[in-house]
Amino acid sequence: MVDVRKSSELLSDQSWTLLLQAIGTIRRGWRMVLAAVVLCMTLMGLYILSVPRIYQATTRLLILQEGGRPLNVANNDPSRLLEADDDFIPTQTLILSSPLVVQRAIESVGLKRLPALSAMASNNPNERSVDLALNSLRITRPDRLAKILTVEYNSRSPEEAERLLRAITESYHATLA
Repeated sequence: MVDVRKSSELLSDQSWTLLLQAIGTIRRGWRMVLAAVVLCMTLMGLYILSVPRIYQATTRLLILQEGGRPLNVANNDPSRLLEADDDFIPTQTLILSSPLVVQRAIESVGLKRLPALSAMASNNPNERSVDLALNSLRITRPDRLAKILTVEYNSRSPEEAERLLRAITESYHATLA
């Protein structure tokens, strides 16, 4: 007698067979599976406990250009259109992340009120506190055409992250004034 079945029935029989084999393998080796799960969970817990927490303070700045058109000293071509396409946001990004602005922010807060930064500076005698703060500072532009900058500062203390980011924005505003 010939067994005539649809291919979908054969496929479902094969799927059930594979499923039953997998369940049988897990039943026979449940101790090994349990040991692997416990080992992975233990390693994950140890990793989470050993990694220091990093807090991030974030602010967004709207950058508007006030006043007249800036002078163009690089190109004196009179046939060039009004320079409406000149983008001043990268310049503002560089000013915001300049060592001068960050140094003034650290001085205004005081290094004693920034314990995580001063601890990092004492651990790395070759780097100044300004360089360490600049490494923790990140400035991005959410969109290519946006006139908004997102400023982020990472620290091991949430209060310090907020305090220094606030001081950096105030120092930036004072530099522009």
